[in-house]
This record gives sequence, C-alpha cells and structure tokens, in this order.
Amino acid sequence: MASVFKRKGSELWVASWKDARGRWRHRCGTRSKQDTLRMARRLERDALEKGLQRLQEDPFEQHLEAPIAEHIAAYLSSLRNLGREEAYVLQVDAAIRRVVEAAELNTLRDLDVVRVADTIDGLQKAPRGFSRGEASDDDEEGVSRRTKTTIATRLRGFARWLVKAQRLRHDPLAALAFSSTRNDGAGRVRRSLTREEAARLLDAAERRPENELRLVRVGKHKGKTRAKVREKSLAGARKIGLQRRTVYLLVLWTGLRRSEIEKLQWGDLVLDGARPAIQLRASATKSRRADRLPIHAELKAALVRWRQAVGKSATDPQACVFTTIPSMKAFKADLAAAGISYQVAGKGVVDFHALRKTYSTLLAAAQVPQRIRQAAMRHADPRLTETTYMDEEVLPVFEHVSGLPPLGQAGPSS
Repeated sequence: MASVFKRKGSELWVASWKDARGRWRHRCGTRSKQDTLRMARRLERDALEKGLQRLQEDPFEQHLEAPIAEHIAAYLSSLRNLGREEAYVLQVDAAIRRVVEAAELNTLRDLDVVRVADTIDGLQKAPRGFSRGEASDDDEEGVSRRTKTTIATRLRGFARWLVKAQRLRHDPLAALAFSSTRNDGAGRVRRSLTREEAARLLDAAERRPENELRLVRVGKHKGKTRAKVREKSLAGARKIGLQRRTVYLLVLWTGLRRSEIEKLQWGDLVLDGARPAIQLRASATKSRRADRLPIHAELKAALVRWRQAVGKSATDPQACVFTTIPSMKAFKADLAAAGISYQVAGKGVVDFHALRKTYSTLLAAAQVPQRIRQAAMRHADPRLTETTYMDEEVLPVFEHVSGLPPLGQAGPSS
C-alpha cells in the first residue's frame, strides 16, 4: 500500500509504493503530505497496471516474479509424485537451496548460469548432514569436484523441469557443467579387503565394544582390559559388537548397500529351508528391483544368532533387522583395532562401501563366472562389475600364473 514519510532534517515528503514485482519504490514529493500521498497512490496504480499488461502479453512473466522458493517447492512435489524416495527429495532440496541462498537468488530472473557456476565453484565444506546417505569427499579447504558435480546436476534438473512445466521459456542452466573425473584427485578410489583382513575386521568389530568397556584409563593398570564392569553393561557392549560383526558380514556375503541394510526387515529374510535367501523389496533397493539374494551358510548362522539376541522384536516381519548401522567413526575404529589402514597410498581407501567391492573381488578370486558375479552384485552394466568393483591387487594372479604347466624347451632345429 502506498504511503509517505519524511527523512530526518528534510521538509519534503517522500512517496513510497510497491511496483508490480513487489519491490518498494521511492520518489521525492512536495511539502504537502496529501499531495505526496496522492502521487504515491497514482504511481502504485500505474505500476500495477503495467504489471498486469506484461502478464497478459507474456504468460511467463508471473513465474519470473514469483519467489524462487515457490518453484522449488513445486519441483519437490513433482519428484514425490514420480515416486522418488523422501531421502532423495531432501538431498535435492538441500543442494538447490544451498546454491540459492549462497547466490542470493530471489526469483527466476536471478537464475543465471555464470552466477550459479561461480557460486558452486566457491562453495565451502558441506554442513553436517548435507550428503546423508551419499559418499562425500569434502575436505577442509572446500567442496570436492564430485560434490560440485552432484549439486550442478540437481540444479540442471530443476531448470529443465522449469521449462517442462512452462515456468521458463528457455533453460538458463543448460551450459552448467562440472567434471567429476577420477583423474582430478577428487574421486574416491576404494580397495578390497583380503580374506585374512576381512576375518580380522569381523573379529575386532565384535570384541572392541567390550574391550573398550573393560579398558583401564587411569592408574598403574592404564591401558589394560581388566576394569570391573557391571554384567548388564557388558551384555549391552557384546550386543553392539555382535550387531557390527553381523552388519559387516552381511555386506561381505551379499554386497548390500548401506541404505538397503537400513531398510532390511525381518520379513525379507528366509532363514529356514534348504535355500536361505534375502527377498529384497523393490522399494528398498537402489535399482527398484525385487531381487532375491542367496545367504551363505556363515551368514545364515550369524543372522540366526543375531535374531536370538534381538529377541521378541525379530518376530515382527516389518521390524528392521538392524536399528543402527555403524557410523564412519565406528568403522574406522574397527579397522584400527583389526590393524587395517583406512587409506593406503596408491591403493585407495577402505570405507563401508569398500566391503561391497570386497564381495565382488572375492567372487572373482574364487573364479565365479562373470555373468553370475554381475547378477550377485545386481549390476545392469557388466563393465561396472569388472572395473569399479574389481580390485586386481586381491586377485590371485601370481598363484594362477605359477600354477600353469611349463611350455617346455624348444628342441634343436632340424
């Protein structure tokens, strides 16, 4: 609504009104308050009429003037209508809003490829929880190239939707691009565990919670595991250790992803019968396929043991098999307790997802046919099984070459 005001020390009134875009405008008036107010009302009326005229001439105009937050909300609703998981929608929301806030984008008029690219390139380390459910390579100096690529991809998806939904005539971010090649040092290269390392990790994961509880931290016995602990506390620590061991073993024998383990329910497990298996629900997998995975005898025994430890809640088919998944901090501590380095120069890192790579590599080392390994890993592209999820360092190349029969010596030429 139009109004007037006086600046300190001035005899003149100032007209104030909102234009068609909702922005305040000001113009110096006269010494008469009423005359200045009439001028402000006239200017506001003219601005609104011009705005309505522009809307009639250009149907995109109303979208250009609307707050960008309204468009983001509509885009997120469209993703939900397409059946995308809420976790994914929240990640898209976080990525878009992160750039919108940093670049101070208020309306679609501000959506400029140079402005957005400069903002993404200058982003600092992601706040805690930004990349939940995804691998992140952010370091102390800023955001990794891969994270920037992910953010740019989600912004481009938003811009394409704006055009498809007839909110923009052209895609302003069509030229937005960030490289995520592994050669730039930003990509995370994982290494597989050997069978011996995997066994040490499983043992350390189960023992560490109890050992830390028994650890003497002060006095002459500092560093020794002889502290007196209540039996109830010991039972809790042992259950935590058993859960971690079972989770790691589950990945090592099935290649399940962290997000899939988080959604695994007791009703998905078929532990009785001659062919124990995990019947994955399509809604709980990355590929949206209801795959059936075989359960190895060692894994079956571990799951039965865990079911007994859980007790009554395991009788509910919709209850989660694991209430918590080991954090990265806990996983690194388990690696250290097992004497396994998290990162080895020239070979890569051992993070939680590296256990999935270990599963694929151990299958290859056991000479499992490529097509079966691809099915076990649930890969649509066989190249993914043979490259990304293959660690040649673990393959028994030396043993196989050494075991080949001799070629023999060439006889004397006749």
